[in-house]
Amino acid sequence: MLVTHVPDTFSRARGQAVIETALILPLLILISLGVVEFGLIFHNSYKLTCATRECARIASMGMPAEDVSRRFRATTGFKSETCQIQVSYPQGRKAGNPVLVRASYSHNTLTPVMGFTPIVLRDSLAMSLESN
Repeated sequence: MLVTHVPDTFSRARGQAVIETALILPLLILISLGVVEFGLIFHNSYKLTCATRECARIASMGMPAEDVSRRFRATTGFKSETCQIQVSYPQGRKAGNPVLVRASYSHNTLTPVMGFTPIVLRDSLAMSLESN
């Protein structure tokens, strides 16, 4: 009885698929993490902008800077060590003069493998004081 060996093309194809997956999977994971990281940064930037606008509005109505700072942290939910807010009155606290609110947030990345340092997001807004 003569037995001929027929090459198993399916097992070769499966082995090739495993190798291709092993080569491509780290790249796909890295791209996915980059998309998630960008989304988080964009979301935190939006929260920072909205909170700065709200704080400038309440500061323009005469609320003290300490209360504005507390409101900022309550609105954003950021940890106090990662964010800063500064309320200033460059031309004094008279009605019609501007109140300037500057805020910053230090975003720690999810993927420290890439060697990124924390990304600092900043925003500032000026509004006119409505009352003394």
